Amino acid sequence: MADLAAVEETFKRIQSHKGVIGVVIINSDGIPIRTTFDNDLTVQYAALVSQFTVKARGVVKNLDPEDELKFVRIRSKKHEIMIAPEFERQREYYLIVLDLKQGRISGSLTAAWGQLTRLRELHLTGNWITGSIPPQLGNMSSLEVLLLDNNLLTGTIPPQLAQLRRLKRLNLAAQAFVTLDPRNRSLPGGAVPLEGLGLVGTIPPGLFGLPQLIELNLEVNRLEGQLPDPLCGPDTKLEVLSVRRNVLNGSAQGVEWCHNLVHLDLSMNNFAGVLPAGDDWSSLSIYLASDNAFTGGIPRNLYRAPFLTWLDVSYNGLNGTLNDSVALMAYMQSFDASHNRLRGSVPQGLFFLSALKTLDLSFNRLTGALPWTVSLAGSLTSLVLSYNPITGSIPDRMGQVATLSKLCPLIVRRGDSISYPWAEGRYPWLCPWGQPPVVEPSLAWQLDPAYYGYRGCSCAESYDDDAVEPSGYVLETQYDPDLGLNRKMCSPKPPLPSWAVGLISALAPLAGVLLLVLLLVFSNHAWHQIRFKPKYLRRIELSKRRAKGEPKPGEFACVVVTDIEGYSSLMAAEPRLATAVLGIHNAAIRKAQYSNAGTVLQQEGDSFTVAFHKPLDAVTFCLQVLHPALVGRGHVFGNQLALRGVTQVTDLPFFDAPGALFADLSAAVAGTSLALAAAAQRALSPLPSITMAFARIEGGKQLLAWNKSDALDVVNEKVVAALMAGLRAVRGGYLCRVQEGELKYMVAFYDPQDALEWALYVQELLMWQHWPARLLALPAFREVAADSTSGGLPLFRGPRLKIGLAEGSPRCITPDHMGRADFHGAAINTAARYMEVAAHGGQVVCDLELAARACRVWRGEEPPPLHEVFASSRFAAAAAAADASASVFDGIMAKVGWLAEREAASQLRVTPA
Repeated sequence: MADLAAVEETFKRIQSHKGVIGVVIINSDGIPIRTTFDNDLTVQYAALVSQFTVKARGVVKNLDPEDELKFVRIRSKKHEIMIAPEFERQREYYLIVLDLKQGRISGSLTAAWGQLTRLRELHLTGNWITGSIPPQLGNMSSLEVLLLDNNLLTGTIPPQLAQLRRLKRLNLAAQAFVTLDPRNRSLPGGAVPLEGLGLVGTIPPGLFGLPQLIELNLEVNRLEGQLPDPLCGPDTKLEVLSVRRNVLNGSAQGVEWCHNLVHLDLSMNNFAGVLPAGDDWSSLSIYLASDNAFTGGIPRNLYRAPFLTWLDVSYNGLNGTLNDSVALMAYMQSFDASHNRLRGSVPQGLFFLSALKTLDLSFNRLTGALPWTVSLAGSLTSLVLSYNPITGSIPDRMGQVATLSKLCPLIVRRGDSISYPWAEGRYPWLCPWGQPPVVEPSLAWQLDPAYYGYRGCSCAESYDDDAVEPSGYVLETQYDPDLGLNRKMCSPKPPLPSWAVGLISALAPLAGVLLLVLLLVFSNHAWHQIRFKPKYLRRIELSKRRAKGEPKPGEFACVVVTDIEGYSSLMAAEPRLATAVLGIHNAAIRKAQYSNAGTVLQQEGDSFTVAFHKPLDAVTFCLQVLHPALVGRGHVFGNQLALRGVTQVTDLPFFDAPGALFADLSAAVAGTSLALAAAAQRALSPLPSITMAFARIEGGKQLLAWNKSDALDVVNEKVVAALMAGLRAVRGGYLCRVQEGELKYMVAFYDPQDALEWALYVQELLMWQHWPARLLALPAFREVAADSTSGGLPLFRGPRLKIGLAEGSPRCITPDHMGRADFHGAAINTAARYMEVAAHGGQVVCDLELAARACRVWRGEEPPPLHEVFASSRFAAAAAAADASASVFDGIMAKVGWLAEREAASQLRVTPA
């Protein structure tokens, strides 16, 4: 076959030439395939040109047997005809796809259709084709798709169709009935038959054995008989089977052998026996079996269909009970088991299905009370339990189901007490059955008026098309002979007497003035609430973000992914408990997602992917979903993550700060003052001793005034890099604060010798930074060398850092606005005073005892104190390795030992405590 794209391109190119009137493509038999002429002219050209071409080819062959006709050009007085007998080097063209759906084709199918042996797809959907299906269609050996639905065919299905071994889709649906009322029981599906129409007889068993068949649709016909058992073989690929609205009977157990089913429709037939349910329906998504005569209970195998989303078994004779195994159908969205004889109570597990939107169990024999788990059904929009002897109260938290729009739950016998769950001041209104509620505020629930003693209910206003003024409804207790009990009904309200109408007319102006005053007062109050209270502003912002919906492509979004740790193990050990846990988890996730204007992008089992427009909403969502005792959890986990060897923390978080694990954070969470936080810390336990270091660039304020960009972009960046390099080399340090606007820094350590070692290391390191020449040219930052007796080494070079150290126990440790650990206490103030008042640029100032103890540790005369350094990053590991090798600080430590013995140095100034 020629490349269809190339043929189409050539066809368009020829047609676009100037002067071309039309183009016709015909095959070797003279049948037009593509034309731009009308039908009559095309037939005339095709017949004459075909004969002329055959004769011209014969003339060429007679003249030279090895020659071939390539092109014919006929020029007349008016036109010029050009013929290419071997167009694109192909002499024959084969019809692959014939698509004539939704046309106006009438007539019948003849045996000649069987000659199209190379046809792969035949689409005749939605035409006016009559007659029977010719058996010769079985000769179309290449056919893969045969669509004859929505026509007027009659007769039987020819068994010869089973010869189409390549057939993948067969649709013979909708030949017999026109639907009027799907619940009219006079005919299957309430349809009205068209006399003599529709396929009849039995379904040829060979159709179910076609090896490539994926879809078989025979719905809306008059087929009878039974389905074969087994219906599918081991190699059958059938995914879609629909025999809806026929007159099939007997057992349908044969479909249990079809393991690849995705869509199964057995509804509106006369099937009997047990409801079929295969033990390996791992792909089934839609199962419709309503309007039959199935009996027994709902098989347990059906609960194990993992991807079942739509189940309709209504209008059967099913009995037995529903059990909590229904909660295994995690993707179920619509479940209809109405008009059966189901017994027992409504299972709690039904409402663990987080995707469930519609549930109809009406007209059964269910008893007991509505389970409390109904409040967990976060996606439920319609709940119909009417005409069951269900009693008791509606669960208190049912008002939390914000998506519910239709509630038809109960028939309540006389004397039963029913209370309503309040939901943010809204309450339901009874309305005439079949009419939407029109009164606000309400939950917009459409309530079955079969309630008795329902507190706080009222009938909604309604409008009569024939009345000039609106007429209302009133609640009345009436006896229902069908139910054998009294029930509340909404009846038309009688008209008001004339005196009442006059009184209302007189009081109406006064009421209007009073209402206006109240409206002004309320508006003023509401304005102050919205203007001055942040919570109202946040509600307005959340409402706007909810209205925007899911973040659009290109917009900023903050994505949160949740997962239950150990859920798979729990499901394997305790399936029912795990299902209950999943339901509660899903309800909490969806409630927090809605409260913070989030959008669920994906849900896979116990995992949610939620998108938010703002990071604040995402963080609030996480805090609402997690347990309130987050402070306690912080002390349990610290900064440890579950990741192993794939990430590296580059800056120590809060719980790596010295003493942070022992800090009482309850006062900080409550937002109380530092005095109360210190008192709470003392009541718990005193914090361990730490060493605080304050550092500042001498002359930093003048530098900022002279060139702020240099100060921030160059000096601050290099100083911070030196501080962090020191923390990587010396263990147990934590950078608390960087005040770049003042070139001021705050660092905490577990041990004083580590703090002093770090301070000397940073002083040494700062001299050898690559400072810009323009900075070294400033008088305060130029290089100063020692005299020749000291070797001529530089004493100062670049910005000079003055550092103050002090040791002591802080009063409290709280997180600052950036989440960094902030220390408060006398030792912290002392270190700041040493730095601000006592130290020169290039000096480290501490008290005598601190320096002497550090020197004793460095000389090995005293063991260093032991601390359990809780670190999530690799800083501590790198510092410990450097400390063990003693290679980083050997030179500096020798110098410090010499200086400390004399209690004076250019880099170390020892002052009394």
